[in-house]
Amino acid sequence: MIRQIDFHGDELLTRGEVARLLGIAEHTLACWRCSQKGPPMVKFGSGRSAAVRYRRSAIEAWLADHDEAQAQAAKVKPSPKKATAKRSRSR
Repeated sequence: MIRQIDFHGDELLTRGEVARLLGIAEHTLACWRCSQKGPPMVKFGSGRSAAVRYRRSAIEAWLADHDEAQAQAAKVKPSPKKATAKRSRSR
């Protein structure tokens, strides 16, 4: 069995390998894949039994984009919240 395929130095990773690399559950990765929020994948075959792999370069690019988006979000200051008056309890 071929465990690893290398196309010009761009390793194909399994779902489990990517989940471990990102520090998330495989189920979370699957949810991201279904909602198209996660890293791009390569699918071999069709249907539920199709093999899903991720290119290492695609993971690295996705992480870089994700880090940049988080940095941009951190620069945006949240709008000031309206002050709410606390209700006083009278007895």
